[in-house]
Amino acid sequence: MDKLQIINQEIFHEFVGEDAENAAHMANLFVAQAQSYVAELNSSLEYKSVQEWHDVSHKLKGMAGFAGAECLRDVCVFAQDNWKAPDDEKTKIFQNIKSEAAKAIEFFQNKYGVAP
Repeated sequence: MDKLQIINQEIFHEFVGEDAENAAHMANLFVAQAQSYVAELNSSLEYKSVQEWHDVSHKLKGMAGFAGAECLRDVCVFAQDNWKAPDDEKTKIFQNIKSEAAKAIEFFQNKYGVAP
């Protein structure tokens, strides 16, 4: 896979099938959940909740994997593995998650007309 590929379409369609309506529905769900999980991760940083950081990065990792957002999944694996890292390190990890999530969200918005 080309490392610059934001969404691995083979993985996404393996999960959702080839039906365009179903793919658009799942893209909508991905965007809504990704935005929510990114906000929850930010909150876990703000309130220094290491358990929430671990749990939310785990959820986002799984969702990104099913959606074919492999770069997002990989940075979430790193976040989950480093759930007890110092705050400054987790802030850097969060910025990477936020960036990769934004790329995946933008992809789904453009490809499937998902509203922001």
